[in-house]
Amino acid sequence: MANSTSYKDIIDQCHLQVLDSLKSLSDELTINIGRALEREIDNTESHKEHAIALDSANIYKKSKHIISDDFSEQINSGFKKFKTNELDTQIRENDFHQEAWSLVDDDVLEETISIRSLSSEANQLFKDKIWQIEQRLTFLNKGLPINESNNPLSPLQFFAALRLGLKKIPMDIAGKSICYKTLSALLIKKYSNLLNIANNIFIEEDILPGLNYANQHSSIADKGPSEPEKTNPPASEDNKKDKVYPLGTNNTASIEDTNEATHHASNDTTGGTENNTTTANDLHNANTEGSSQIPLVNAIRNLLQRARKISDENVSVPIASPPHVEVGKKSTDENAVIEEIALQELSNAVQEISENEASTNTSPPVNTDRTLTQEPIVFDASRIVDAVESVQTSAATAHFFTNDTQSQVLTTATNIAANSAKVYETLVQEAPNGSISAKNMYTIDMVGMLFEYILADENLPDSIKTLLSHLHTPFLKLAFIDESFFENTEHKSRMLLDSLADAGSNFVSHDGTSQYKMYEEIKKIVQRVIKEFKNDVNLFAELLMEFTLFKKRITHMHNLKERNSIEKKQGQEKHAQAKVTAKQEIKKRIDGRRVPSSIINLLSPWFVYLTFIQLKEDKNSKKWSDALAVIDNLITYCSIKEVKDNIEPLEKGFDKIIQQVQLGLTDIAYNPAKAAAVIDELEQLKNNVINKQKIKTTTTKSKASTENIEDNNAKTISTDTPTHEEERVMNYIKLIEPGTWIEYEKDARMKVNGFNSESRKYILVNQSNQEVVMLTRLELARDILSEKATVLDGTAKPLFERALERISHNLDKQIQLDS
Repeated sequence: MANSTSYKDIIDQCHLQVLDSLKSLSDELTINIGRALEREIDNTESHKEHAIALDSANIYKKSKHIISDDFSEQINSGFKKFKTNELDTQIRENDFHQEAWSLVDDDVLEETISIRSLSSEANQLFKDKIWQIEQRLTFLNKGLPINESNNPLSPLQFFAALRLGLKKIPMDIAGKSICYKTLSALLIKKYSNLLNIANNIFIEEDILPGLNYANQHSSIADKGPSEPEKTNPPASEDNKKDKVYPLGTNNTASIEDTNEATHHASNDTTGGTENNTTTANDLHNANTEGSSQIPLVNAIRNLLQRARKISDENVSVPIASPPHVEVGKKSTDENAVIEEIALQELSNAVQEISENEASTNTSPPVNTDRTLTQEPIVFDASRIVDAVESVQTSAATAHFFTNDTQSQVLTTATNIAANSAKVYETLVQEAPNGSISAKNMYTIDMVGMLFEYILADENLPDSIKTLLSHLHTPFLKLAFIDESFFENTEHKSRMLLDSLADAGSNFVSHDGTSQYKMYEEIKKIVQRVIKEFKNDVNLFAELLMEFTLFKKRITHMHNLKERNSIEKKQGQEKHAQAKVTAKQEIKKRIDGRRVPSSIINLLSPWFVYLTFIQLKEDKNSKKWSDALAVIDNLITYCSIKEVKDNIEPLEKGFDKIIQQVQLGLTDIAYNPAKAAAVIDELEQLKNNVINKQKIKTTTTKSKASTENIEDNNAKTISTDTPTHEEERVMNYIKLIEPGTWIEYEKDARMKVNGFNSESRKYILVNQSNQEVVMLTRLELARDILSEKATVLDGTAKPLFERALERISHNLDKQIQLDS
């Protein structure tokens, strides 16, 4: 450090320097929330909504000083807690509930999702400066990692501070949402300056002054969205790289111009704007953080290059005659040739377009001096997006012209190859001698293969496959607008597609029936994407947040029902196993022996009592051993051939047994009259033994010894020795992840919920939670070997991930076949 200033002094100095900005932000937030709530009154469409909005505005007017004071106090206390390592801000819906399995209130859930979404958006927009703050705080904090939960200046701290204030007033969730959105708009305007002040203080103290957030993604193209690339003169190395299509028409637009105009305009109550150094490029990069699949995507592109027989992805390919994909010997595996068929159909479709074009234009138009009237052009990403937009617009018209047409279209799967061919056709019509880079052609191929996989995915119901297939054109456009779409596992559009597929497989049956109106909800999302997606990728984040809220409510209720069904089944299994154990213990003691009839009559209720003990306690309890000792001691006493003169110990032993039997029969609420008869017989047995009288006995045989305690549910555990093939399948079953679906006969599907270590059985649940099955590993292996059950591999993985893996595998397999 430049001076000897202590760690805590620097934090105090930082806090002091940002106090004015924090005070300004708090004051402006108080004013803006009031204005936003008042505007909402005018925007309501019904009397009920008007009354709720008016109530929220009035509540806020009376309590705004409480919210303002709490907001400032919480932000300021964050710095104090940070110095003592006590700052750990979390946003969880169950903070308001004692029981983790209790139904979370919908309003609390919606509020939590809203905060997470808005704070995440701010994190992405200002990730470079936040990263610098966190690195410097980590340095000051002796290397202890800093994240949004313990960074006193993270966006999460501001939203959490506002939430604590709003908890104290009876405002409904609609009003609270307006408050959070207002804070979000204000952070976009003020937050950059706040971070600059803090970072400058650290730099002045010589704390990591040279930090530079490395941006690893391509920048916004300098040229306009409709300017074509010329083939002559040759492009420089920089120009050879595909440019990212801008999110707006103005490439130099600031964050306020692009983001606030689309998402926060309704909440921004201020007239002026501050200069923000974050550019529109940050919006492009906002989705590129998180897990990456760059190696897998690059591998697929390389395989496509080999399949297309192209030497370099930077070369230009004439769109009128794209390279033909050689199709080798077809695999017997239908899924293994999805990509092959997709490429073949696309090549055929484009070839047909080329021939039609050639029939009307046999040669390029020329001037009198025999020069071409139009130079050959290479369509860049922006021109391809324009072509896809044209195809999407026509699809949207078909979807929304009439309700009848809309329903008809959405129940018929779209033709993926035909859609891709229409894009080429649009480009051909614009420039018959045009071309595209091989890299862009691979992008068209990959999006097509993704949706061909969806149509062939046996994990999805046909109705959901059909719906999702209509997202092909919007996602094709997205792939050119934002290159990180394929690579980033946390891309909002990718997460939305995964979430829709997951909901479809969990809540929509293969017979077309749907739980919780999930099919209708998925259809709404698909319709909105087709109709509304132009070039603003934030639409996917908005739809993801809405669908996540709906899905989380449904999933929570569904999981509760599932847990209840599983607990019921586990209780039944435990009861059945307890009966098996009780039967085995009794049989072990009396099988093949001559036993007094009074003991035989005791066995039936005592079997129930032994079962009861196992359910309430366990087999290691004293109660269990005492209950078994009753049978052992009775048999021992009855086998005494000579009774000694001192009969007191024997008499006390019998009395103790009779007392234990009385207590046991009372515990199981055994019929009083029958219980009295059992006790009388034991008293008679006692007298006969003591008085050396003849005792009537019965020989128990292996089959009939416990006939009166047989139970249909008390099946003994199979002790069969598995065959070599069964062992192989059992080892495979060990790798099955929870969430994997197993298909049984007649389209009945069961999901692997988990493995019960006590019963050593897998728990399988059907979609409606109406049926729960518990199977041992051997039983499940035999079902698979007999083809009664089929494991649907990869169903525990997100759709997008397993699609890319399958595409890579199948392309590699096809190339090997061709070679």
